[in-house]
Amino acid sequence: MISPGATTAFSTTTEFLVSRETTDELTVVLSPGMILNNKYELIAQVGGGGMGVIWKAKDKVADRLVALKFVPTDLRRFDTEMDRLRMSFRKVHALNHQWICPHYGLEDGGEVGYYLVMKYLEGETLNSYVMRTDPQRKVLPPDQVVAILSQVALALDYAHLHKVIHRDIKPENIFLAHVAGKLQVQLIDFGLVSEIRSTLNREGHTQFNVAGTRPYMAPEQWQGKQQTAATDQYELAIVAYELLAGHVPFESRDFKVMENAILNLLPEPIPTISDEANAVLQQALAKDPADRFGSCQEFIAALGEVCAPVADDTPLPSSPTFLMSYWTWGAVLSAVLLFAIGIVVLMGLGGNGTITPDSIAHNSVELKNFIEIKEDTGPVYSVAFSPDGKRIVTAVGGDVTARIWDAESGEMLRTLRGDTGSVFSVAFSPDGTKIVAGRDMTARIWDVEAGSIVRKLEEHTGLVRCVAFSPDGRKIVSASTDMTARIWDAESGELLQTLEEDTSPVYSAAFSPDGTKILTAAGRDVTARMWDAESGKLLQTFGGGAGLVFSVAFSHDGTKIVTGSEMTVRIWDAESGDVLQTLEGHTGLVWSVAFSPDGTRILTASTDMTARIWSVESGRLLRTLRGHTRSVFSAAFSFDGKKVVTASFDCTARIWDLE
Repeated sequence: MISPGATTAFSTTTEFLVSRETTDELTVVLSPGMILNNKYELIAQVGGGGMGVIWKAKDKVADRLVALKFVPTDLRRFDTEMDRLRMSFRKVHALNHQWICPHYGLEDGGEVGYYLVMKYLEGETLNSYVMRTDPQRKVLPPDQVVAILSQVALALDYAHLHKVIHRDIKPENIFLAHVAGKLQVQLIDFGLVSEIRSTLNREGHTQFNVAGTRPYMAPEQWQGKQQTAATDQYELAIVAYELLAGHVPFESRDFKVMENAILNLLPEPIPTISDEANAVLQQALAKDPADRFGSCQEFIAALGEVCAPVADDTPLPSSPTFLMSYWTWGAVLSAVLLFAIGIVVLMGLGGNGTITPDSIAHNSVELKNFIEIKEDTGPVYSVAFSPDGKRIVTAVGGDVTARIWDAESGEMLRTLRGDTGSVFSVAFSPDGTKIVAGRDMTARIWDVEAGSIVRKLEEHTGLVRCVAFSPDGRKIVSASTDMTARIWDAESGELLQTLEEDTSPVYSAAFSPDGTKILTAAGRDVTARMWDAESGKLLQTFGGGAGLVFSVAFSHDGTKIVTGSEMTVRIWDAESGDVLQTLEGHTGLVWSVAFSPDGTRILTASTDMTARIWSVESGRLLRTLRGHTRSVFSAAFSFDGKKVVTASFDCTARIWDLE
């Protein structure tokens, strides 16, 4: 049963471009208690409109609640169009993603016609949530907007990988559902309503020959051109604009006025967000699909990086208590896509071995000697030295995969081209002959000399945030937003083990020096976990810290581990799990941690635009590497510990001479 006051995914009648008069009534009147196909017992009608009525029902075979969406009579007249709908359904049915509402079946109900069988959701639409949270201004805080839409972006990019376009992204189709006691985004009406609408358009049953919900439609939809993943990105950007501004950028009751505005006018900047955030929205709302971001995740990543609100004397209202804990975590969770969210978390000071900012302010050296590597296609998300220290590989956002540079001169040596799209993580093999690169749901192994892909690792269903070779080069570990880390055979590409987290994406993973253990960073209630690399068995949990952990590393003798969190770095005893040092001084999320080769120093990189070097023994801050103008995502020592390389959202990598 739905709790009092709750709504369902299908209780809100959505405005479509179809006249309700054109949709015939069912030849058989539906009523509670009626059983369809000897399987579905109707409970109550919970929605309806031009695209068909929706009923809550009980699946008596599977013993679960479902939603039945009945196909309009107009569509059922045409066998060819029903074939198109079946084909579309098969694609949507094959999608298996935690943030996409499952579609169980397309049934022929005989006299009642065809109907879609979907998971029945409890919760409310995003539109309903906004109206309940702030009915006057109809806006959400930027961190909530990013948190919600980051999940939508993941779901959309997953669907696009499987050749499915939604075509109707809007707040009514983004559902905040209660799943296993947690609040979770569910993307509903995935492409099928648009397919029905398109069919009715072709048969002349709509007032205007377009398919979509007018204020959210991309220019190419109005023009009847091909719709692609960029179309969904545009619609997602309209939703983001609406959530931040309280209204869509273009709206009119006059069809032609609306069409002209969307095809020819630029959206007005939103005064309550930064110029940089408005620029990100403008790019995602570009008239030409080719001018938009490479993926929905890239768009939300860029938005989250710059979406700090402009000062406003009117505070946003607090969300209900049961939502606040989720959205606080959700904003951080989305940072794995953003690699930079401006989250300020008040951390407790003191404790065993804690180094406070006051105690380090006058005991560190600011280092500014560096060689700058400038990328021209996008942010640099990850960097790594080759084992001999002579080369550097960068993971780049944009239309290339990875690039190899000379570590002495900063000269570019090779571009590793393959599939287009951003690369988020890179690592050299121990012998320096191969590179593994992680991107959207895949990892690729490259031959450095030939510059060609030799293997693709394709089991993840989320962004691959981190990759690493085992010390002997025989295995690879990949960490992903799909809440798993996976261990692969580096030669064959065979999946050997899946390490499953139950609460959060896996942000980072590392092999122990002897290759027998793997450390992962993930989880709401714990900080890091250690696993047996052979069996996949969980060996130890490192807990007790505040907030999530985004980065992990082993010391070179395997006796210590380091974790990076929200403005905090902790050094742990690898055997006992005791905290040895707590390092405080960063003012942003710590996305990267690494031990120096001799084990005496720790290198950290943060969204506060700095990288820092600390003493392992004393916990003191030794050096601060300043110069980047945006978040620093990744940092690494050279094999001799004399150099450091850093990667930043400012589209540069920098090689620092520590001597």
